[in-house]
Amino acid sequence: MRKIFFLDQFSKVYGPVYSIYLGFTPAVVVRGLKDLKEVLVTRGVEFADRPQNRISEVISGRKGLVVAPYGRSWKEHRRFTLSTLRNFGLGKKSMEERIYEESAHLIEELKKNKNSLYDPHYVLENAVSNIICSIVFGRRYDYDDSTFQDILNLVCEHMKLATQFWAQLYNAFGFVRHLPLPHQKMFRNVEIVFGFLRKVVEEHKRTRVPEQPRDYIDCYLDEMNKEQRDDNKSTFEEENLFTCLVDLFVAGTETTSSSLDWSLLYMMLYPDIQEKCREEIDKIRGERDHVDYEDRVNMPYTQAVLQEVQRFASVVPLGVAHASIKDVQLNGFTIPKVSKILFLSYLKRMVEYIFSSSQVTMVKGLQNLPCCPIPFVYLLFIFIQNTYIK
Repeated sequence: MRKIFFLDQFSKVYGPVYSIYLGFTPAVVVRGLKDLKEVLVTRGVEFADRPQNRISEVISGRKGLVVAPYGRSWKEHRRFTLSTLRNFGLGKKSMEERIYEESAHLIEELKKNKNSLYDPHYVLENAVSNIICSIVFGRRYDYDDSTFQDILNLVCEHMKLATQFWAQLYNAFGFVRHLPLPHQKMFRNVEIVFGFLRKVVEEHKRTRVPEQPRDYIDCYLDEMNKEQRDDNKSTFEEENLFTCLVDLFVAGTETTSSSLDWSLLYMMLYPDIQEKCREEIDKIRGERDHVDYEDRVNMPYTQAVLQEVQRFASVVPLGVAHASIKDVQLNGFTIPKVSKILFLSYLKRMVEYIFSSSQVTMVKGLQNLPCCPIPFVYLLFIFIQNTYIK
């Protein structure tokens, strides 16, 4: 967070759009609300590329969804992934059912440790990843599955290593790749995770029925076969599949589980707000055994609390770095093609002209905010509050 603080201080001197060198890499920092909207929404295609570095090249090979460069492969995989996830329930009622099912397992696991000191991080991470795995892999993993726990631990460790000094040193100096330094562990972790995914894909190949997909992997394999039959030069191939699986698995698991971690921490810090949330949930639930996502419109206080948590504890404060696909003009400046673009979106949620106080207890004044758009966090939070924390 200190780095973000310094970037914010620079913006007060140099304006809402300014350039900075990150080591040897030039970057453009965008802070102003107007400019953020222009880059991400109004002119989103012009800034739709992704900056590449040595780590992303080694790990993703310019494939996948998150850090793949803008082009045919990225567009085809983005379109395919969105369509497939929707077919398996993303944004629909069936997704709620998956969350209900996993929340029951989560609550039972939490109850086992109700009367003892307990770190819920790993079980929360497992629960969130299971919801994603049910769509992507077609199955869930028990909380005591040691193999899956090892994979989750490696993913968590990788996220930390990728932002530390040795990783950044490798990005700056390519020869560091071959030195026996801590960043080597990051590459070993990636190989282990890819090995796990290869086993999952091989199992799908043995058990799948063509044109009768059970999950995202089956759909991807069907698409690969279709492209081969049509004799097209396809961007759908196994290495791209592995990278897409990692992107879906890692991006969804880490962000959502971290949001839940912060939610529980703030509920411990503010027990009076926790009680008000539970009272509101109980009131709306009535005699039912659970609430539905559509009930959120009648729970403004709980929504405000969750949005406050995400405002205070932004899990991706700089978002995903973008790059321009051509030379562009922004705020009177010329930004060269493939320039790295960073967004100080976290700070826009902290400024006084949007929020009048810096206390979580200000939620009373936020009850008219738009509905919380993240069902994973919203529903799992409500289930934990309503069933476990009493």
